[in-house]
Amino acid sequence: MQTSILTTGVMRELESLLAVLERQLPANPQDEKNELLAKPFEREMREYFRTLAQAFPYSDVLAIFGPIVATQGGQTESRRPHKAEIAGSTPAPATIQEADPWDGPIELLLATFSKQLRARLTARLLNIYVVGSAQMIEWGRTKTTDRPIFNEGPPMRQAFEYADARSARLVTNMNVETKNRLAKVVGDSIRDKEGIPGLARKIRTEFDDMTKARSLTIARTETADALEQAFMDRSRDIGVTGKRWVVSDPCDVCMANGNIGPVGLDEAPYFDTNGNHILRPPAHPNCRCALAPIMLEATEADRARTPKGTFSAGTLSGHMSSEARRERAKASYRPATAAAQRQGEAHEGDVAEAVGGKTTGDNQAFDVVKDNHAVEVKTIVPGANAVKITMHPDSLKRKQVTAKKGKLKAHTVVFDDRNGTILYKKGVGSFRLNSMKVVTMNDLPRFIK
Repeated sequence: MQTSILTTGVMRELESLLAVLERQLPANPQDEKNELLAKPFEREMREYFRTLAQAFPYSDVLAIFGPIVATQGGQTESRRPHKAEIAGSTPAPATIQEADPWDGPIELLLATFSKQLRARLTARLLNIYVVGSAQMIEWGRTKTTDRPIFNEGPPMRQAFEYADARSARLVTNMNVETKNRLAKVVGDSIRDKEGIPGLARKIRTEFDDMTKARSLTIARTETADALEQAFMDRSRDIGVTGKRWVVSDPCDVCMANGNIGPVGLDEAPYFDTNGNHILRPPAHPNCRCALAPIMLEATEADRARTPKGTFSAGTLSGHMSSEARRERAKASYRPATAAAQRQGEAHEGDVAEAVGGKTTGDNQAFDVVKDNHAVEVKTIVPGANAVKITMHPDSLKRKQVTAKKGKLKAHTVVFDDRNGTILYKKGVGSFRLNSMKVVTMNDLPRFIK
């Protein structure tokens, strides 16, 4: 009994020590100073949603909302809600689903405030990225060499390109999500025959939720993203060779990522909650995980390039010259960060255009939808050593449930950017590439129609 109590006490002390060490990781979202970076971001989001709520023309809801997607008798059709239907004097359809994004006053309302919001978010992301970069440079100065790292700070062009692209994507996805959430409120009000006063109350409640919970989620997620992108970029600059996923408040997906152990800096063995391979956290909204920099043992080729020292896990013995550090970074680099993310999004847009569908926002089960078809779009980046695409079991289950619930036909399209080929397979899951059909963009409408 006494031995058991002692063992428990030692384990608690070890866990406490590990928690302290992990909080000291560079560019860590859980660091107390870094947590403060999310506060101004959250204030920007709260102010934005409050402004939308105040500017919303509640008295004109009938003229504002576009087609509502209604399911009747197993058929899907688009139509506008009748005034009497919103007022509650006519029977509502059996099921009201989310509306497609609509044009008109709502688009104008969002566009009016989005430009200013994007500028502010770009500045916030730029600041967070620079802070994360400075922490990585300081870590490199104290941990990887006995000589100072002569670094003038993160390349501002690289920092701005990240912040500008990320803010643009964030605002676009936010607007899609806002429109869909408001459209669902309208659909629910029609179904429940609540009338115009009830609809107005529900819209105000929805905006209140966006102002509080949604603002916090966005701020935390985007702060983590900027810090971890800075981690990756500066790691290459200072010669870090590996990384390890450090779990915080773990979900099943993050626990699996944390169990992978040390990997090469540009390897992407991790999954997000949509089943996509990722290089770094966050794996989902509100993800608080971080990366730990690891100095992996050098190969013979590395030693030939750096005869004055060799790497071991977690430390560097001897000195690695700045020239060797740059050569190592070049040799290990793969365009699988922001540029690859943009390329993946471009491929999603290509598929949507080819089949006459639309891309979805972040955290949706599928990437492209068209009528009763849902498409998962994967991209294999140059330099990847992949013979198959894989999908996390939780993500697969989510897609299967979504497809069954919405009576959707699922498809998978893979863009192999290593050789420029496009692959197709009916359904979703983990597939070997040689089991998929080689197609062209012109072929896709024949399969997805």
